[in-house]
Amino acid sequence: MTMIYSKKLILSTLFLLLVLGVAVYYAPILIKKENQDVVKNGGAAPSCLKENQMAIYEENNKAADIIILDKINNQKTAHFFIDGIIPDHYHPYEFYKCKAYIIRQFNYDSKLGRGTPNYSIELWSYNYTGEGTSTLLFSRTDDRGNYISFYNDDFRINSIENYIVLEKSYPGSDNYALVFKNLAIKENAFVLLYRDLTSEYPNLQGTFGLKEWTKDGKYFWANLFEGANVNAFLRIEKDTWKVEVLPAPKGTMGGDVLNPEFGYITYDTGILWTGIDIIAEELEKEWEQEGKKNNFYLYNLFTKEQILLETFNDPTWFTKPRWLSGFELEYQLPSGETKIYKLKD
Repeated sequence: MTMIYSKKLILSTLFLLLVLGVAVYYAPILIKKENQDVVKNGGAAPSCLKENQMAIYEENNKAADIIILDKINNQKTAHFFIDGIIPDHYHPYEFYKCKAYIIRQFNYDSKLGRGTPNYSIELWSYNYTGEGTSTLLFSRTDDRGNYISFYNDDFRINSIENYIVLEKSYPGSDNYALVFKNLAIKENAFVLLYRDLTSEYPNLQGTFGLKEWTKDGKYFWANLFEGANVNAFLRIEKDTWKVEVLPAPKGTMGGDVLNPEFGYITYDTGILWTGIDIIAEELEKEWEQEGKKNNFYLYNLFTKEQILLETFNDPTWFTKPRWLSGFELEYQLPSGETKIYKLKD
């Protein structure tokens, strides 16, 4: 009887040691896997951003890291990864309180490009836990690689997320247009055909450029540009679809910044961009010999009020302007000093 009890004790001890051994062996692996899940899921992410949170987009090759930061201490509270982005896209995303809208591409082959069979470019929407769904198809190819474009891969969504603006086709095409689509039901609310616009305004010409919505989501701004030069701005009121055509002052270029709330635009009287260094150098010499100055202005597209902000000897100086708010414009002097101009109440 004692011998049987001893054998049971020995077997129980061996079994316990085996369990402990397995636990010790797999513990680091389980801990490592848990840590990987934390990185993947980004911690306790909210479906919607809280008042003290903001989202940022960090591109990493063909993937993006969507990071949620605490505004107060600038600490990362959560994040999630998205693959299949278009590298170096100039406007790849837009963030809102409960959704992130991001342009993605699928089945891309660098050798075949957009001729890859079953390739597509899509707009996806995500909540801030990383759950996403396809919202809109920009373009695709069939199984033979034949390319079909529905919209150019660019977009603007208004602040209340009921309209999305898209650019359809290309200049010279009969159906080249700005398309305002109801985001919920994906139906067209308004289509501004280029041929209709230029028929009413024969002096207008250029390519549509998507700019931005006003903060209240009531008005959308676009421009018409040729190369680096901007010819005019368009302000379109949602629901009524009234289109205002506002000519840009000579010297307005792609790097100038629009204030959509009050209709101000920056511009200067320096040398217009030519794209050819030799010509630019000759023009600089002419300006120097003639003693010309480069004036930097703020211009109101509605009232045509012109405010002289600075005068430069350098005809090529670019001030790197940006609106800090609806009332404050920041720009840079040749000395490196940064100045802020405040609009009058």
